[in-house]
Amino acid sequence: MTPEIMQSDSSFTPATVDERQTVITVEHVFKRYQPPAGVSIRSLAQDLTRVLRNKARTLIERPEARFVLNDISFSLKQGDSLGLVGHNGSGKTTMMKMLAGVSLPTRGRVRVVGRVQPLLALGAGFHGEMTGRENLYLNCTLMGLDIHTTRERIEKIIEFAGVAEYADVAIKRYSSGMLARLGFAAAVNMDPEIILMDEVMAVGDYSFNVRSTAAIQEYVKRGTVVLVSHDMAAIERICQRVIWLDHGNIMMDGRASEVVQAYTQFQQQKVFASAAPAQSADTPAGEREIIVRREQFDADVAVHQVDVLDENGDPCKSFGTPARVTVRVEAEVAQPRADLRFVVSINDTRTRVLLTSIDSQLLATPDFVQGRVLLEATFPPLNLRPREYGISVKVMKTSALKPMYSWDDVSPRFAIAGERRNPRLHYVAPQEDLLFVPGGEMRYVKIEAAPARPAVPAKPVP
Repeated sequence: MTPEIMQSDSSFTPATVDERQTVITVEHVFKRYQPPAGVSIRSLAQDLTRVLRNKARTLIERPEARFVLNDISFSLKQGDSLGLVGHNGSGKTTMMKMLAGVSLPTRGRVRVVGRVQPLLALGAGFHGEMTGRENLYLNCTLMGLDIHTTRERIEKIIEFAGVAEYADVAIKRYSSGMLARLGFAAAVNMDPEIILMDEVMAVGDYSFNVRSTAAIQEYVKRGTVVLVSHDMAAIERICQRVIWLDHGNIMMDGRASEVVQAYTQFQQQKVFASAAPAQSADTPAGEREIIVRREQFDADVAVHQVDVLDENGDPCKSFGTPARVTVRVEAEVAQPRADLRFVVSINDTRTRVLLTSIDSQLLATPDFVQGRVLLEATFPPLNLRPREYGISVKVMKTSALKPMYSWDDVSPRFAIAGERRNPRLHYVAPQEDLLFVPGGEMRYVKIEAAPARPAVPAKPVP
């Protein structure tokens, strides 16, 4: 699928006059990778082998040089936060390497003003034989910090990264997660003027992910950030501006929410086209095969089926406005559980915005749940835009932060019919942790105990 190039707004600036210093300037940059030059004994032997095998006497054709970046131009001012999105191989990492100064453009100009802290790979700039503390001393020295500031900064970095027990261990013994946490903590605590991060926000556990996001948001107030990530939620939380790259071309450049929405919608269309090539984009949501992303974090818990029902309890794929939607979930719990929490949500499959949720926190729960579970979540009348929607189901422990099982509709499951433009039908995207649905109901329809497992006969004692 070849996307159409959208109008690029490379002059994205606030409405007011901005007198901040321009710290990054990229002007008409092209980058081309040349095939290996010259002839080596290894390549000659491989070429001769192919010639003899194919019984051909013609010259072996070398791969042609290709451009990985085509006429890229943009600029950033001090305090800007830019996200780069795009498929693998679109040129994001190549662009970051040129901003870091480790690669030069084939044509064009890249100008960066200020101290740059690149975080382009796990453990980049660290020496494997040195301890974590020794590596931090070296990095602080290279950044020009005095010994007093270095000692204070190192203790802060070690605490932030959560590697205090391993600070005096050679980093070649570190796991990839520990190494990434240490590199990230060092980057944000060295007080650079520009931070370049390439796919480093996804490392670490939930606690570190929350702290790292907060640290970057705090850093944006005084520095400049360029972030490459496939996590669109992180891109929207951190970045004010996003550039979408595709095969080395700028497809779209503008506000984070607008570009992320366009990029996500394009990716979904690719998924639909590859999963169901016979279906067109104009096919109603109810007639298309529903694509679901499932993630199982606990082997004893699974969600098998999700259905959308109308007020009469019948399956429904199209609602009017206001819509009273009921979601029926069929799950299975292999082992007895006393602390299960079910969360059922409606999401916008175009923007991935979570619109509204109902959970089982106030639901009368049996002493323990085991076997086949059938529950229903009924939403109050909803004034939703006429468009297509999906369902998300999370099963988790009451006291846990991460789910035991996750079910997310990638393609639409039902649609809201009506006029496309109605000023009364609008919403402001809520924050996920502030969702509350007055009038929402959830109930257990049926809990069927799992059949007892047959006893294993004892082996005779010889």
